[in-house]
Amino acid sequence: MLRQPLRNDLGPLSFKSLCRRSFLLAPVLPRYLSDWKSNRAQRYTFDKPNPHRNREPRDRQKYGGSKVTLDVNSLGQPGQIVVVPGRGRRRLNRNRNRSPSKDRSTISSMLDDLDDENSDPTTETVQRGIDTSRGPHQPGDTLATGEFKALCSNLSSSFTYRQLSEYVSDQQGNTVELKGKNWTWRPSGKISETEGPKGFQGKARLAERIVRDCWQLVVPAERGQMEFHLKPEFMSLLLHAEHFSFHELASLHGCTINVTRSACRVTISGKRIACESVHEIIYDATARTREEDVGINPYTLGDGISQVFTADFLEWINTTYGVYVEYKAYRTPEKIYYLAENKMGANNARRALNLAITNSTPPSTHFSTYLPASELASVYSYRPEENASWFDRQKPWFRWAMSSSQSAEAETLETPFFDKHQTRLSDELLKLLRDTTPLKTNPQVTPGLQEYVTAEVGRCLFMQKSSFEETTMSPAQLGRLSLPRTFTNDIPLVSKFLDSLSPFSQKNESEPYRIRLTPTADAGTFPELEIELTTKNRNGTQTSDDAFEIQSVKAILATNAVDYLLPENGLDLRFTRTISQDLLHEGSRSSSLEAMLQSIRQSLQGSFLAGGVSRGPLLPFCNISIPNGVQKVVRSSHKATSNKLRESETPENNVTAEYMFPPISDVRGTAVQTYEFGDRQLEYRHYESGPLLAARSNEISLTTQIPHADSTSENGQAQELLHLEFHSFYNTACDMAFKVHGSRYMD
Repeated sequence: MLRQPLRNDLGPLSFKSLCRRSFLLAPVLPRYLSDWKSNRAQRYTFDKPNPHRNREPRDRQKYGGSKVTLDVNSLGQPGQIVVVPGRGRRRLNRNRNRSPSKDRSTISSMLDDLDDENSDPTTETVQRGIDTSRGPHQPGDTLATGEFKALCSNLSSSFTYRQLSEYVSDQQGNTVELKGKNWTWRPSGKISETEGPKGFQGKARLAERIVRDCWQLVVPAERGQMEFHLKPEFMSLLLHAEHFSFHELASLHGCTINVTRSACRVTISGKRIACESVHEIIYDATARTREEDVGINPYTLGDGISQVFTADFLEWINTTYGVYVEYKAYRTPEKIYYLAENKMGANNARRALNLAITNSTPPSTHFSTYLPASELASVYSYRPEENASWFDRQKPWFRWAMSSSQSAEAETLETPFFDKHQTRLSDELLKLLRDTTPLKTNPQVTPGLQEYVTAEVGRCLFMQKSSFEETTMSPAQLGRLSLPRTFTNDIPLVSKFLDSLSPFSQKNESEPYRIRLTPTADAGTFPELEIELTTKNRNGTQTSDDAFEIQSVKAILATNAVDYLLPENGLDLRFTRTISQDLLHEGSRSSSLEAMLQSIRQSLQGSFLAGGVSRGPLLPFCNISIPNGVQKVVRSSHKATSNKLRESETPENNVTAEYMFPPISDVRGTAVQTYEFGDRQLEYRHYESGPLLAARSNEISLTTQIPHADSTSENGQAQELLHLEFHSFYNTACDMAFKVHGSRYMD
């Protein structure tokens, strides 16, 4: 028999409620068991006929039913079923006797309260409770140490580990970051590290994390570590800054600091308030960073020039000048970063980058010697140290010389090979100088053209390769190796030699100053300018207005050199032939030349005072107005003229080009001292340069003028006079080299 439910909205009776009321209600027993206990006479009459058992079911009598005929037969008759309504279940109604004004101290009310307490609170309720524990504090507020610990302890004791963990997870995406905060703080004495049960330590960690990270509350007096990162350019600038020191800054605030340059990470240890002060000062220093273009156009340079700017070289630039130039493989530098107070360092660094291009591509230089081709000489390792450029200091060198030249004194120095060498060897030397000139000019087309040869004393050094094991070598073997060379003029004790000479008498009492300006890498094919000037003596008046007078301006059109080895001497010679154009020759005065002179005066203004008094080093860069009539030159490091300069070049106007002054530390280093040496004029210059170039230079040289004419068009008599003059110059130059070396042993 099927029962149809009477009510579908009634749920099952609460098992928990029945259990709580079991001790209040009388036990309910089945009817047969109740009758069996109450009537002893019926205990043994269960098997007897009972009239009550034959009664119709109470449900059918009360509610009735309906018969439904089925499609199947049962016992030969159509099957039927009786469908009766479902029996309603009894449900305990707790509120039937409850009224709003009824006393809550009744047992039923107490049971209801127990039900509410045993039910799990919702997530919103827990988060609201944790937020309430924060009180009036806002992100960034400061707390005393005791107040901070009390707040963490309250959270740990009031909430479960799961509730605190869920709160932290929900707040990770909603954490309010303090304005300008780009660091992390790790306290050294955490609450979670205190002694206690393991579970409590886990809750303490979560509570501390909520207070620190989620609520952003601060304890200024606590000690710990602050960690943050800087950009690579900021890190490099501050590490190499002249007026900034990480360790001094931390020491003044009672902190310790650790700088990891490779990761650009800074870690400060100490009190939080002190660490925040150090962090703020560091970021204030980075705000003074400036950025400029290097000004080197890679499209105007030859192939392979980018290999000059290696990672080691740029790191040396950053360390030396306190700037930051980013290294990019196979690319020229583009940007230079510097602090606002280090503008001069940035200019010096940019000049060094331009000079690196010039020094990395030296012109091809031949070498020669008077020693027979089969005669052997020794190989001596030599370290130029600070007396060479930075690029040369990175390589091993050796000098080719006789053993007698390394230890003998001047009185016992013998030169048998030089005394017996060919007397006309100077003719071959002059021919080598003139035939290898990379520029052929016509004096009629280029007015003011000059040609002269300079002989300078120094040391010719050959690069020593790793596989080089020879200890002696002949000139022929040395030539076949084709080793790279350099020439240094670090001459020790040169003052003894100069004291033995007489100063050259000059009509003008003030000594001349000679300055050579070099065009920048982006200045196209403009020539070098050699400026010679003298200072005016105005009875000691130290004013920079019209304090000097420009005597000559020469455009250096071409140079080539030959290193002449003197193996029997401690020094060698370098003969350099120079072709220049005198821009101030007679009849050349014009408005374009006046504009050039005016730009030179403006560039030198303030560097010279009356009487030759110096005002420190020269500026790194200057802008010079070049007349259009100046002949352009082609350098090995360039492959095209700068578009910027080509567009500004017009027949009517001058062209303004950027030039570099030599990196000398004092203007007085440009002074030229002249002495009488035989029947010629010897020039001496001493200056301190660097750090890219040699730290100290002692230039001792002789110069002779050569009539500029093609050797094929000269007649025999002119050729003979020229060779005689150059042979005399050659002998005087060799004598100068021997005496300069020998004077160091004189008492």
